[in-house]
Amino acid sequence: MDIHGRIGSAIQKNLHGRPTINSNGHNMKVLHITTSPKGGAGIAALRLHHALRAQGVASAFLSKTLSIDFNGKEVTDNFFKYQRPGFFQKVRNKLLPNRQQKLHSAVARALAGFTHEGYSLPWSVYATEQHPWVHEADVINLHWISGMVNYSTFFSSIDIPLVWTLHDMNPFKGLFHYEGDAVRTAEAVGTINQQIKNEKEQAIQTLKKAALVSPSQWLLEKAKQHTVAHHFQFKKCIPNSIDLDRFYPMEVTAATKQFSISDENPVLLYVSDSSTSLRKGRELLQKALERVTTLCSLVVIGKTPITVENEKVVVHSLGFVEQGDALVSLYCSADALLLPSLEDNLPNVMLEAFACGTPVISFNNGGMAEHVQNRSTGILVKELSDAAFAEAIERFFAERDVYARQTIRAYAEANFSEAKQALKYIEMYHQLIAQ
Repeated sequence: MDIHGRIGSAIQKNLHGRPTINSNGHNMKVLHITTSPKGGAGIAALRLHHALRAQGVASAFLSKTLSIDFNGKEVTDNFFKYQRPGFFQKVRNKLLPNRQQKLHSAVARALAGFTHEGYSLPWSVYATEQHPWVHEADVINLHWISGMVNYSTFFSSIDIPLVWTLHDMNPFKGLFHYEGDAVRTAEAVGTINQQIKNEKEQAIQTLKKAALVSPSQWLLEKAKQHTVAHHFQFKKCIPNSIDLDRFYPMEVTAATKQFSISDENPVLLYVSDSSTSLRKGRELLQKALERVTTLCSLVVIGKTPITVENEKVVVHSLGFVEQGDALVSLYCSADALLLPSLEDNLPNVMLEAFACGTPVISFNNGGMAEHVQNRSTGILVKELSDAAFAEAIERFFAERDVYARQTIRAYAEANFSEAKQALKYIEMYHQLIAQ
């Protein structure tokens, strides 16, 4: 049987619940590397890890704060344990800073006074390439790796297939994670930004077998515009998955009673983990809500409350809500999720809302434009303005009976199931191994 036959055979066996095999006939070992299990990227990476294990793949998960071995067991891993520098090291760093420390200080000074989501440099104090799991793996799957991987040493040492799942633009950008920050700060750090971008590409081009995966076609096309994408043999769009057993349509009265939310008027939901990110459209949303003329409730989940100077909008700021039944009940109690992002890949909150049967109101950009369908799964706002977003909210109120939770749930099942995502990744892994 040729290699293509073996790939097909492996995937077919997988469909029947048997272990997924590598090209040598052994259980395929896939190692996911990401800085943190939290945040959008970390949660998405962990979901993929669990999805692959459900399909028989010996998947391991490696981050600074959570390590799960190839047997699926959470273990204590001191590899990334922080070691505080001693007195003499502190003095040395202050008197004789190295190139990286100098550049880091220069960027921090240049960005003082700018609002930005954060920046990442391609260096790390950790030699992650020396972790024993890296040498045990058949395939490495990178995710969000800021501070986790030292580009210059990591990529040149990897001689096994590597898949890089994009969660933002940082792998093919310089300092920043999205375009808006790079544009706003171009005058201040444009030269350094290009320098970092070149340094990243120089390291990435040493990869021997590599694939680039994006959860959205939008982000994939952005990546293809950069020469760094030429160093990846495969470039594919594979949407993230959602645990459809954990996020599901449930009885809404439980949520409204638990959080004292009136269901007499429309209920809108806004979820945000950042108050400083201009990209998330928080300020624009506030202005849009101040234009709303229909009495409604706004449920806000996130660390920072949102203020709306409009008596028609009753705000319920709940702070951080753990993933679980409480969060699911809030999605289900909402008539719509508000997602005013100006740039975004494939937000987890959109997938979670869809799985609960809740429609989404968003701007016509990023990964949202690929899945929010007017009068079906939500409303796409064509014009990037608070007035247009407010008009879309009012339009939704007028036609909210059009949106059927079972239709939206069915869309989630068809597009974001764990099995569908896992099988597409398994196919990608086998294609790389076969190279």
